Amino acid sequence: MAYLVVARATSSLGIIMKIIAVMLLCVVSITSLAISLNTSAHSALPHGSAMIAMSQHDSEPVIDARAKSTSNNPSSSKLHIAIVEYPPYEFSYIDQDGKLQFDGVSVTLVKEVFRRLNQTFELQTLPWSRALKLLKEGKIDGLFEVLSRPERLAYADFTQEVLMQEVVMLFVTEDSEITFTGELSSLADYQFGMRKDFSYGPYFDTAVEQKVIKHVTADVESTPLLLKLCTGDIDILVAEKDTIHYVEKEVKALQSSSLRRCKNIKRLEQAVQSTPTYMAFSKQSDIKHVRDRFDQVLRQMKQDGSYQKIIDEWKRANLDK
Repeated sequence: MAYLVVARATSSLGIIMKIIAVMLLCVVSITSLAISLNTSAHSALPHGSAMIAMSQHDSEPVIDARAKSTSNNPSSSKLHIAIVEYPPYEFSYIDQDGKLQFDGVSVTLVKEVFRRLNQTFELQTLPWSRALKLLKEGKIDGLFEVLSRPERLAYADFTQEVLMQEVVMLFVTEDSEITFTGELSSLADYQFGMRKDFSYGPYFDTAVEQKVIKHVTADVESTPLLLKLCTGDIDILVAEKDTIHYVEKEVKALQSSSLRRCKNIKRLEQAVQSTPTYMAFSKQSDIKHVRDRFDQVLRQMKQDGSYQKIIDEWKRANLDK
């Protein structure tokens, strides 16, 4: 009787051991299948997709640094922004330590907008024509102080908020008898100087396109044009009202023996046109979310008074000397 009980117990124990073994095999199989499925899913991710991975030591998900972020956070990547030499709005200089620096009232405004956005960016100086070309090709992300023109809307996303309001004026030498009452057609016989590929507002641009203004000398920089005005090679220089203040000082500093004296420049009283300028972002960069948030912050700065405060303080420190 005791032998029978022991035999039955031994038999039951064997059955239990077999059941446990089968269960262990099932667990191993399920684990292997899960690993296999996870590997397949990882392989199936499209190139550039952001993959969420769990750290072995952290409970929070970790973004795979090798994957391209699809987040709309504007601070997720550094922007490459171009400026042109266009003082007092935007310009570069070498400081006492030999380092390249950027300054200007527009530069100061944009820096403050990006600071509030926590958006990293770097600046570079380009000739105007090349800057427009690179913006169109998406080789730079943004460009300062751009007038909105129909052909530019095809490749640039403009802010809705005006960055700076520019006033286009005409400049002549101090002894010139030229006057301007608002009609560009009255100046058709004079030689104008203007920067290449610059827009000076619809009124002036149309006058050039329709040959109302027939004689035009173009240059990529303002300094050579001002020199030509001094020497009489051009009669009228078209420019933004505050720009010539800087350029004229530069010309006088660069005078040579062949140009002993540059005539004083005077600004004609009547403005050609007041034109709004904007921040423009490349459509190739696909960063409309940055443009939208830039608009939002710039609008807030105008409302809280900091926009005008920055302009006034910069001009007081740099123009009113």
